[in-house]
Amino acid sequence: MKKIKYVLPDVFYDMGRNSVEGQIIPGSAPIHACRACGAESGATARSKIIMDIELLTKVTGYAHWIPGIRGLYREFFAEHFPGWDWNDFVPRLIDKGILKFNELDNPDFTMLSQGLFISADVQAIEFIPQKNGVRVKVQLKT
Repeated sequence: MKKIKYVLPDVFYDMGRNSVEGQIIPGSAPIHACRACGAESGATARSKIIMDIELLTKVTGYAHWIPGIRGLYREFFAEHFPGWDWNDFVPRLIDKGILKFNELDNPDFTMLSQGLFISADVQAIEFIPQKNGVRVKVQLKT
């Protein structure tokens, strides 16, 4: 198990350490099997996703361990982003430095949710599925 900042499927909350542990799963891999229907979440073909700031704010609202452990984000993602998973969005944007923490006093950043910020110059973010992963493209305001 590897320590992570954000909740992923099949995670465990360690009360003694106040930490969340889970496996980092590649974005292209199926992350769970639905026992009711037998389908895998990765089985749906992915299409290009364009998130504006409003939608990105809704997505970052799930950037907390409680919705992650309880799976509250799954219904939202199944409805709005079929074939995609949490790992494809927020953790990827943090790793790339597109989303940042603790920029409250910086006027160059816009607050999203759960203490996450994005540059005020960003209009939208594109997530483009490719054979070997996901390409992230930032659209700036003109």
